[in-house]
Amino acid sequence: MSYIERQEQIFAQGPDDTSEEKQIDIVFLEHGDKIASKIQSALNHDERFVNHNNRWFLKVWVKQVPSESLFRIQKRLWREKKHKVSLVEIRELIPAFPEDEFGDLSLSLALSNASQQFRLEKDTWQVLQPPPPPPEKAEAAYYVYDPQTYKILLQPGDRMNKKLSQKLQQLGFYDAVVEWVED
Repeated sequence: MSYIERQEQIFAQGPDDTSEEKQIDIVFLEHGDKIASKIQSALNHDERFVNHNNRWFLKVWVKQVPSESLFRIQKRLWREKKHKVSLVEIRELIPAFPEDEFGDLSLSLALSNASQQFRLEKDTWQVLQPPPPPPEKAEAAYYVYDPQTYKILLQPGDRMNKKLSQKLQQLGFYDAVVEWVED
């Protein structure tokens, strides 16, 4: 039954029907917008609540997801060339993470707050490219040749050292050819 049909039904019964349910319906029909806007305003300004998918939850229900975990997941997914993933795929990478509505809420909020790592596009999460690793945590993702001597500088999987990282940075290759070493 639509809102208008319900309103017409209530008013057609007349003012003599004083059931509690009808009185509540009348109050909401006459003042529902004001009540809803006051509740919405109160929830928006109350730090104890968080909105997710147009539903309100107590903030204490939100499980924290460590930023280190999200960074580790970002690097792993990027390395595996999984640049668009579902919430379920991400959740599976976090050991013992709740597989319920509050787990989804917690993870969605954490991913939304990690805007340098993930971006929501429709129903999937886009994994953004992680920053290049420091030399001590980098390895070659591709063959790298010296453009002057044509000598192979690196092969895929070779660990980076300070001398090579400086050479690659001078050539402007570093960010494009290195990836994070698996943790």
